[in-house]
Amino acid sequence: VRVVAYERSLLDITNDAKLSSAFALVRPNVVVNAAAYTAVDAAEHDVAKAFAVNAYAPGVIGALAKQYDALTLHFSTDYVFRGEGCLPYKEDDPTEPLSVYGQSKLAGEKAIRESCDKHLIARIGWLYGGGRDFFGAILQKALSGKPLDVVDNQWGTPSAVDDIALWCAAALKKVIADHSLSGTYHVAAQGYTSRYDSAVTALAMAERLYPDKAETLSRMRKTMRRNTLSGGYRPLNCRLNTDKGVERLGLRLPPWQDGLYKTLPSLIQALKNEALLVKRR
Repeated sequence: VRVVAYERSLLDITNDAKLSSAFALVRPNVVVNAAAYTAVDAAEHDVAKAFAVNAYAPGVIGALAKQYDALTLHFSTDYVFRGEGCLPYKEDDPTEPLSVYGQSKLAGEKAIRESCDKHLIARIGWLYGGGRDFFGAILQKALSGKPLDVVDNQWGTPSAVDDIALWCAAALKKVIADHSLSGTYHVAAQGYTSRYDSAVTALAMAERLYPDKAETLSRMRKTMRRNTLSGGYRPLNCRLNTDKGVERLGLRLPPWQDGLYKTLPSLIQALKNEALLVKRR
């Protein structure tokens, strides 16, 4: 497989001319749109930019993909749902996003569906991996002895980016072989947890993996404070039902605890590398 990956500095997806040139140069069989405006708070005051990146651009990408008969993989989010109740959301449940971010992502889904028949829309939720994420922030604060204050009324499924990537690669192969499998799928690890409980689990795992830091991590885990999220423009129920992916594609991610245990060493290494870089500067 030949992969051509453009950084944002090389390809602004809101620039139609640059997108058209990129398609003409590469002539892709598969297009993966991993670009998005993800600053939830900032989007409330930057509506035009959020919709330009998350809604308008995917429509252009989808139209170009159709022109080149390419399959499009587009990433969406659990924020397209209102997030009430405690039942996991299915793909065809009513959408009612609370935020500008969620509204723009929902509009992007619609743009993909309307512009190209061959598509795979993957709705994902609590993604992590690489250090700059929820678990990275928790571990960084814990290791530095800073107080931990974590919400306990927002529920979802932490999913490792590596596991999501493997799911997508397998799904793309299946949809390439059978275009009738095109559609929207919820992609998440198995099981559900609160932000607070997932943080407790992460610290407990880290204690076992790093005995030299066990005392500090244990102290932070035991003194971690519970907080609540009022909702606002963030859904409280971020649970995603993944049965459709299992039934139609035969794909299932491992339990969220397995993914976290596997990813923790790389998360901590990323934090160490970042700390070293800062120190060198």
